[in-house]
Amino acid sequence: MKNIDKFIDKLNSKDKIKVLGIIEQIKKGEISGFNIKKLKGKDKFYRVRKMQFRFIYEVSADNSLHVIDVSRKDDNTYN
Repeated sequence: MKNIDKFIDKLNSKDKIKVLGIIEQIKKGEISGFNIKKLKGKDKFYRVRKMQFRFIYEVSADNSLHVIDVSRKDDNTYN
């Protein structure tokens, strides 16, 4: 979460509110309507694309969702 906190701290207030809201939705499992894709080579890792942001989350053994990374999409996002 440390990297996520650093990323969020650098955002403007408008984007910060949106990102925190999306993280809460993912944690609660309210992900219908999101652009979700399973990550290749990873068993329980998924990517949510929302606005210009990318959220990587993991589904744990008890089916709870944990956000492990947030980034802004740019030319180097998936490299």
